[in-house]
Amino acid sequence: MNPLELFLVFMKVGLFSFGGGYAVIPLIAAEVVYHHRWLTASHFADLIAISQLTPGPIMINTATFAGWQLDGVLGAFLATFAVILPGAILVLGFTHCYERFQANSLFRRLTEGFYPVVVALLAAAAVFVGESIDFSWETLVIVLISWICLAKKWLSPVWVLLGAAFLGWLL
Repeated sequence: MNPLELFLVFMKVGLFSFGGGYAVIPLIAAEVVYHHRWLTASHFADLIAISQLTPGPIMINTATFAGWQLDGVLGAFLATFAVILPGAILVLGFTHCYERFQANSLFRRLTEGFYPVVVALLAAAAVFVGESIDFSWETLVIVLISWICLAKKWLSPVWVLLGAAFLGWLL
């Protein structure tokens, strides 16, 4: 594993991860599963599950776990730092621009143009994760119960994750 290549791959992911969170999963998968073939789709799906259960942003957790699998502690550090760096630089730049141009209607329309892309990226992440699941009636029950609890805002996502893990174990 070439550490520089690992760093550049995750920096590219960080640079193009508009929407963050679940929207970045297809970008990471495209690089580490399909393009470089460093991980299998099944192994990557496992990393996503672990990333969901650990505290912190899923994008950073997924990058950290993938880096760890690819090159140990150095890989975890490089992947994490690389995926964060572009966003940190962009946030500083956007903050400056926002303060200067927030009243400009063109600037507002440009930023609103990102919303549909974020929805599409979230849908792509759902499809990717859905393709890696072995659907059984038990899985469908867990999906349905989780979706209802989240859509109705009955439970925190933390409790839904813990409940789904318990149901998976129980069923």
